[in-house]
Amino acid sequence: MFDNSNMFTQELELSKASTPAEFGLLFRAEREARGLTQGDVAASAGVRRQTIGELEEGGNVGLLTVFRALGALGKCLEIRSTSIELEQLAGIMDAP
Repeated sequence: MFDNSNMFTQELELSKASTPAEFGLLFRAEREARGLTQGDVAASAGVRRQTIGELEEGGNVGLLTVFRALGALGKCLEIRSTSIELEQLAGIMDAP
């Protein structure tokens, strides 16, 4: 039997995306947290509902679609380094 409870926990703990699939999980979690349907977001973004579904599955939907969909959630894109920041390293080193 397949136990997906750990997968659900991992999905909720995910806070940054390095792949389209991770971005899709984050996007879906944010949409659901706002009580919106794929159709709601699609209408606001000016795209088809199926396109939002593809985005949430990690599909190749195009950059303009990503920006429109994020805008529909009141969100934006932030580019960050994937390397450990000095502050994070200091926190790790100071941990008991």
